[in-house]
Amino acid sequence: MMLGCLIAGFGFSNANLGLVHGIAHTLSAHFHLAHGVANATVLPYVMEYNADSCPEKMVNLAKAIDLPVSGDLAKDKYLLSKELLKMTKTVGIKTLSELGVEEKDFEMIAEDVLKEPVLGFNPKQGVTKRRCYFNFEESIIRGKKLWKKKSCGGHGKCYPHLFSPLRVGNIKMKNRIICAPTSPSMIDLNGHFTPEMIAYLEEKAKGGAGVVTYGEAIVHSATGKSHNKQLQLDAFGVRQGMTEAARAIHNAGAYANIQLSHGGMYGGLASVGGDVDTCNVAYGPSDMHMPAGDVKEMPNELVYEIIESYGKAAKLCKETGFDMVQVHAAHGWLFSQFLSPVWNKRTDEFGGSLENRARFFLLALDAVRKAVGPQFPIEARISGDDMTDKGLNQEDCIKVAEMIDDKVDLINVSCGNHEDPDMFCRTHPSAFYPRGVNVYLAAEIKNMSRHRLPV
Repeated sequence: MMLGCLIAGFGFSNANLGLVHGIAHTLSAHFHLAHGVANATVLPYVMEYNADSCPEKMVNLAKAIDLPVSGDLAKDKYLLSKELLKMTKTVGIKTLSELGVEEKDFEMIAEDVLKEPVLGFNPKQGVTKRRCYFNFEESIIRGKKLWKKKSCGGHGKCYPHLFSPLRVGNIKMKNRIICAPTSPSMIDLNGHFTPEMIAYLEEKAKGGAGVVTYGEAIVHSATGKSHNKQLQLDAFGVRQGMTEAARAIHNAGAYANIQLSHGGMYGGLASVGGDVDTCNVAYGPSDMHMPAGDVKEMPNELVYEIIESYGKAAKLCKETGFDMVQVHAAHGWLFSQFLSPVWNKRTDEFGGSLENRARFFLLALDAVRKAVGPQFPIEARISGDDMTDKGLNQEDCIKVAEMIDDKVDLINVSCGNHEDPDMFCRTHPSAFYPRGVNVYLAAEIKNMSRHRLPV
């Protein structure tokens, strides 16, 4: 299965395509219905109805699946819709194939069709007007047409290059699917990979992605870790687990990527990731008071020490078998904090103009390049817009992308702020947002690239 992976350049988040195991299990099951009903014909046809329409068919269907009828029309519709949804979620490959539906289409169809029966019901207000899916075959056909119209411009050719090889630096990806950088805290208290964490990454690679990325590998643990379940690239003994992780990803058919990160001020403050064993001092671009505590301006000598740590960390990743590295400068972490005119009030070479505020990030990229060599792929994760009135706007972020265009091989575009509850929903857009809500940000940066970098 290719689902559950971040598609580089299309702005999908984990929430958009994060149903690997559930969808995989659904597709591997054979079609069956609850209550012993053995065929799909009990799901009559698709129709629009008001609160006073189609009661007879609804009652007959409810009886066919042994569902008690209360006499409360709105309540019965709701319960029946839920029951039908349970049934349709058990559709297997055989039935989908008979209907001409490919596995990769299923999630789109499920989102556009199968979940609609239970949406919009208010127990107090009842159902006013909604969809009643009574024929599974017609629902699937409708879903395919709806999906193609929404996602493919009506031409039915979604992402024609998605499964084409792509060369990035010295690697040739088998397709253009990159699993998003995730770090589900399966790290021991020494800052090392655990067998469970390695198995998680291996399982992702088995899904068929071209690249699997581990997220939040801390390059300078004395100042950059925000809790005690983060991989620490400067920890004693970390090398063995990293080697095993890269080998597992390779054996499962993917390239191994790793995100080089530093929490900045969140290294010493409670973050959404956790607040156990944070660093002693919260260092940020400038002195400030945050709701979680005070932040101290990062001294220049510490800035250069952290730049050096990025180079050391990148060298370690290459030596332990990782095929590429991602330098994280997006949605509120260290380099994003220095880039922000809201947080960065410095008057030295790392503050003031956008060029000065970007200096820390650029020097770190130079250190990484020096450590890994000219052909080793470097990915940069940057914001396309801070989504705030006083932060970096889209134009500023495009300028940052221009600054790194000749320093990296791939750009990953995010937005918002991971630590701001109001912005978290844009950094990690849910299904309540339109599909590809952040794609336009990546598109503008893609158009800017003089070197035609993958974005």
